Amino acid sequence: MAQQQLRHVRLLNAGQPDPDEYFYRTFRTGGSTNVFKYSDPEVDGLLDQARTLQDQAARKAAYDKVQQKLACSGPAAHLTYGTLFSAMNSKLQGYEVMPNRSLRALRNASY
Repeated sequence: MAQQQLRHVRLLNAGQPDPDEYFYRTFRTGGSTNVFKYSDPEVDGLLDQARTLQDQAARKAAYDKVQQKLACSGPAAHLTYGTLFSAMNSKLQGYEVMPNRSLRALRNASY
């Protein structure tokens, strides 16, 4: 019997309003942040379909199916959703804390 390995992976991807950004790059075969090398034709098909749908209810239904599939047989168990704490020097200019925890605003910051 093949020995299974359990690995702890901490993903620091910021949340996005649209689920496509996280799901597609993380769980699509060949996705840019698919560190699991996860590949499932059904998930790939759902993700490809969902990103082309205009109807929000249909998109939600597709992503619901993706989440159910990943929860039951995906490569990762999402155990926690951490809190991002920020502290900054009062001289920092042009940075604002984003509600989605993104650090994108650092591009515009100066000291």
